[in-house]
Amino acid sequence: MSVITKSGLFSACVFVHTAAFSQKIEPTISFYPSFKAGETVVYQLAEKRFQQNPQGHFISLQEDTSYYVFKVTEVKDSFTLVDFNYAESYADNQIVKNEFTTHNPLKTETYKLLLDSKGNLIELTNWERFRTILTFNLIQSYKAHEIDSMTLKYYYLYYENQQNVEDAVIKPVSDFLYILGKEYVPNQDYTIAKEIVNPFGGENLQKSCKLNVTQLENLKNSVFISGMLVTDYDDNIAMQEDYYLFRNSEREPSEESPYIYIRDDFEYQYNTAQKRIMSYKTTHNVYLNNNKQGLEKSWNLFDVSAPKKN
Repeated sequence: MSVITKSGLFSACVFVHTAAFSQKIEPTISFYPSFKAGETVVYQLAEKRFQQNPQGHFISLQEDTSYYVFKVTEVKDSFTLVDFNYAESYADNQIVKNEFTTHNPLKTETYKLLLDSKGNLIELTNWERFRTILTFNLIQSYKAHEIDSMTLKYYYLYYENQQNVEDAVIKPVSDFLYILGKEYVPNQDYTIAKEIVNPFGGENLQKSCKLNVTQLENLKNSVFISGMLVTDYDDNIAMQEDYYLFRNSEREPSEESPYIYIRDDFEYQYNTAQKRIMSYKTTHNVYLNNNKQGLEKSWNLFDVSAPKKN
């Protein structure tokens, strides 16, 4: 059993810069959730994909809504077991599946998560089930001539590793749960390592990010954790080749390559009284010169079903 805490796109290494002349010492806040066996916690996910021209007009806009469903199956002093499911719709304390998800086992299967006593995500205990699904999908892609034999062999071996399977199938969930199990002091500066997703299929960009931990006077029970990442000129150069490979074309001698700029923002809202994540928002904006395309996601607490009484 793996004992290394997963932290999604974030590095587990966090550096704290203490203000030398701080006049007020803020208390440390522990983001330890209070799970109850049998309860179900549901978050609604709203997604918006868009493209805008230099004048700010939408060229395309697509919106979607789905749900993250966490059912706590067992709580012990040293660990918590949680069943996680995606849902296209959720009503009357039940997951409602539609025709789209029934054909995608990565969306309909139950993910069995193991968390430690503080809420840190430790592992996906049924990862071998998802390795089987991933390798089956590979074989189907090979039969359909979508990948070659070398790619098939590479990923078949790649998915023999538990970490690689977890990175492939629960990255969004581990990102969402990232702050659970952590401790922060409000109004101090933290720097974390984080990835910017390469939209053109190349390697992701490793960046450092200032983490802001704040409390508002009118929301005493809420803590906000936010950050922003941006790319620079060197990142633009690194992504140029990926951009043309993604387009499946070569740059013409007379063609001027677009300047590629990416900005990512994220924010958690955590309620210290309820000991729950109340919301999590992310934006991923890609600029090609003055043309903009983006993906906005917003998770909000939708429903909490108490454990059923015997």
